[in-house]
Amino acid sequence: MNTTAKMTCSLKILVFAAMLSLHFELCFCECSKSSHEEDGDCCPTCDTVQGLKVKISCTQSSNTVCEPLNGHYCTDHFEGNCVHASEYTKCLPGQYIKQRGTQFTDHECADCPKATYSDGSFSTCKPYTNCTALGRKEIKPGTPSSDAECNTPVALIVGIVVGSVLFVAILVAIVVVSIIMCLRVKQKSVQNAAAVPENDQTQWKTESSFSWHVIKVFIQKYINKPDCDDTLKSVEN
Repeated sequence: MNTTAKMTCSLKILVFAAMLSLHFELCFCECSKSSHEEDGDCCPTCDTVQGLKVKISCTQSSNTVCEPLNGHYCTDHFEGNCVHASEYTKCLPGQYIKQRGTQFTDHECADCPKATYSDGSFSTCKPYTNCTALGRKEIKPGTPSSDAECNTPVALIVGIVVGSVLFVAILVAIVVVSIIMCLRVKQKSVQNAAAVPENDQTQWKTESSFSWHVIKVFIQKYINKPDCDDTLKSVEN
C-alpha cells in the first residue's frame, strides 16, 4: 500500500470517528420527543394528548410522575406513573351511570328501568312526571331519554293573565294617586303661603318645605318613578 492510500484511509477513519462522536454526543445531550429539559436534566413529559397531566414535577433525583386529566382514567401505568389515559365512557341517552369511574377504572353504564328516563349523565334514572296526579293531561309520553310532558291548565293561564293585569292596574293607580297628592299639597302650600302673615313666612316655609320633602321621599321610596317635581312639571305642561 503506497503512502497516498494510507493517508486516504487514515483520513476516512478520522472523519468516521468524528461523525460517530458527534452522533453519540447528540444522542445523549438532546432530550427525546417524549421528554423535556429541566435544570439540565431530561424529564418525561406528561402529554395532554395521551390524557395526562403532571402529578409530581421532575427533580434531580426523581422523574416526573403523571396522572390522568379530569374526566379520564389511567389505562397503562408503570411503577406508579400513568403512561396513558382514556376519557370516561359517555353513557347513552336512556342509560345512567351505574358506577362512576375512578383514576384507574371507567364509567359503568346501565339501562334505565321501565317508566324512568336519563339523558346519559344521571347517576340514577328519574321517574316520569305523573300528569294525572297534578290534575293535568299528558300530551307527550315519556321515553327512556326524556320525561313525560303535561299540558298547561287553562285556569293557570287565566290566573297569570289576570294577575298581570291587576298588577299593572294597581301600579297605575298608585302613580295617579301620587301625582294627585303632589298637586294638592303644592296647591295648598301656595294658598297657605298667601294666608300667613309676613313675619311668620320664614317659619311656615321651613315647615312646609319639610312636609313636602317627606312626601317626596315616601313616593320615591315606594314607587320607582322620577322626582315628584319632575312629574308635576310634566303633568302641568
